[in-house]
Amino acid sequence: MHHQSDRRILRLDAFAAVLGQPIVMDESTRDQPARADLSHSQYSLRVIKLGGSLLAMPNMAEQLALWWHYLAQRRQSGEVDRWLIVVGGGAIVDTVREWEQHHGLTSQVSHHLALAGMKVTAQMVSRLMNWPLVILPPVGNPGAAAGIATKSEPQISHDLTPWIDDVSQLSSEHPLVVDLSHAAAADPTLPESWDVTSDSLALWLAQLVGASSLVLLKAVSPLETPVKLGKICGLGWVDAYFSRMWSEGPSVEVQIAHFSHCPHISQVQRAD
Repeated sequence: MHHQSDRRILRLDAFAAVLGQPIVMDESTRDQPARADLSHSQYSLRVIKLGGSLLAMPNMAEQLALWWHYLAQRRQSGEVDRWLIVVGGGAIVDTVREWEQHHGLTSQVSHHLALAGMKVTAQMVSRLMNWPLVILPPVGNPGAAAGIATKSEPQISHDLTPWIDDVSQLSSEHPLVVDLSHAAAADPTLPESWDVTSDSLALWLAQLVGASSLVLLKAVSPLETPVKLGKICGLGWVDAYFSRMWSEGPSVEVQIAHFSHCPHISQVQRAD
């Protein structure tokens, strides 16, 4: 990707959580952009989906760090991976489901409340792990300005290339936790129903940014590898929209893993 001369310089402050505190890796990076030299290497964007139910595990942080180190070491020679993490809504989204039942909320209202819950869980994981939080800008109409999101409302972007380019240059020492709530809420192609959960949203992000792979970390039993998509759909381990999105969108390698059994991981086959 080519740099745009007039593109704003990316700062960690621009990736601050909505609560107002900038994400700081360490004191030396507080006012410095954390960049990697990609002049002699290739990079590949990859996505991790952290199941929301896992947030209630007492050892979640230790286990997530274990998975991150394992996945980071699997890179191919000469390749630099940029890992993006999508966090499920967990108990917050479960509460939204109860509100819908008790108070008759519309599916549209529930959808947006669930996305707001994912904003909170993304912030929590970012702060707990001390990993940078990045905000995915909504994709707007042709001609809209492209740019990196800030502490306030994300900018509407037609072309995500500058955002992807900047994210790809951040240090690969840590994965990046993604707040995709604004972007997902603004995408009219996503059904506003419980058919779309964080599983499909993680795949949506992977397809949107051209990621090469998606790893689903879940509280599931270890499976054979490869495992057919029809099997995990039948077990209810991915949402109802996942299969359609995967078949109709850009090709992304999908793997599923038992969160408590690192490094057991299964390749998912799209065809039944």
